[in-house]
Amino acid sequence: MLTPEKLLNLHNVVETVLEKGIEGDFVELGCFKGGSAAYINNIIQRHDSDAGLWLYDSFSGLPEWTVPDHGSHQIVAPGQIAATQNDVVTTFEVTDVSMENVEIIPGWFEDLEPDDLPSQIAFAHLDGDLYRSIRVSLELIYGRMSDGAVCLIDDYNAEIIPGCKRAVDEFMANCGEEVVPFDGSTHAYFVKV
Repeated sequence: MLTPEKLLNLHNVVETVLEKGIEGDFVELGCFKGGSAAYINNIIQRHDSDAGLWLYDSFSGLPEWTVPDHGSHQIVAPGQIAATQNDVVTTFEVTDVSMENVEIIPGWFEDLEPDDLPSQIAFAHLDGDLYRSIRVSLELIYGRMSDGAVCLIDDYNAEIIPGCKRAVDEFMANCGEEVVPFDGSTHAYFVKV
């Protein structure tokens, strides 16, 4: 589900994090069928990094929409856009990317326990689409991000799901880092300082 522009953004950010040697593991909250996860892990492995990749998804589709999520119309119903853990495994197998360093944690983000996350994060990819998912994702990862770690947020500028941008802007208003949108895509990122 990645456009060429988003794939390039993902590639460049992951390469930069690895080249700079930022301490910590890589996380993706909202992994769907594992396409971007396999791509990330391929880069990790090409760098001979010992970083882990932690994947999170409800595997039950999208949650209920909340008021901040409603743009012009609700584009998908709760429960849609669902994948399975087996879909993720199949994606890694088809792309011939090892899962040796991968943890898959199923469940809604708000139900995650502290032990469900790595203690130190070098890179986070947030693809939860909706306000509550993105807000909870930021609450989970921000305090564990290393200095110089990068958080890449999908759908930040997606007008049809404005809750994502609202969640990021509200959370980051008290943090001090600048959220930088990418030209030509709905991606944005920030670097933890």
